[in-house]
Amino acid sequence: MTSNQIRGILIGGMLLLLGSAGLAHSETQTLSVDGVENTSIVDYKEILNKGAQLTLEPGHYLINITEGKFSYGPTFPAEPFVMVFLDGEITKHANGVTPPASWATLQSYDDVLNVSVTKTTKLYATYLDRNQKNNSGGVKLSVTRQ
Repeated sequence: MTSNQIRGILIGGMLLLLGSAGLAHSETQTLSVDGVENTSIVDYKEILNKGAQLTLEPGHYLINITEGKFSYGPTFPAEPFVMVFLDGEITKHANGVTPPASWATLQSYDDVLNVSVTKTTKLYATYLDRNQKNNSGGVKLSVTRQ
């Protein structure tokens, strides 16, 4: 193999690059995200006014996308995606944290948001965009109380 040749193995649609010794090569980069410097301001009132909403009473819930796809415009492929804002005290089972309100994203039909609602809470499902006029599609959520 010359220095200009690239060798790799295709595994499940992912290409693993092989070095000259035939070992898989990987590279890890890190990205630090600062809670002040890297925060974009979201208009809370806009979410309350525009988001599809549902009231959740105390209990354990599983929330997931059951059908549909959303696209930000003609150059973006449609995908099962939605942002969920829970405006009330909940516990996310993925991390055990109990904030007074919380964001989550569902990005596939397999994603499930697993939460316990401790006080009556509003669920808002929404999309964030600079120009909603070219958006298309949408999704349906299943909100199952266990």
